Amino acid sequence: MRRYKFDVILWDTVDPKTIVHYDIVEAIGEGLIDLEDGVICSTDDSVIIRQYTGLKDRKSREIYEGDIIQDKKKRKYIVTFNSEIGSWVNKPVAENATSYPCFNIGSVKGLEVIGNIFENPELLN
Repeated sequence: MRRYKFDVILWDTVDPKTIVHYDIVEAIGEGLIDLEDGVICSTDDSVIIRQYTGLKDRKSREIYEGDIIQDKKKRKYIVTFNSEIGSWVNKPVAENATSYPCFNIGSVKGLEVIGNIFENPELLN
């Protein structure tokens, strides 16, 4: 059975550069998320819920939805879930780059997490 794992980010509304990461159990205990009819929902706009892909990068760092990953040629991708094909995909940051569907163990061996779209939006430029 596959286990689901989440990373919950809480933005500080006073200082947007300050964030705190929680696991799902801590986030529920802190009142940051609710479970409504089996669906995980944030309690306000300062809470971001990211799902773990089940994969690790070349340095064994866990890869989450919204992570920015980079290949050995310094090409950057955003990790997203494509519900049409039912798979995690690497969406290229550059407009002309190739997307990599079927994001899997074999495809992450040369990739490295360099940040995420929430904490490091400057990496998308």
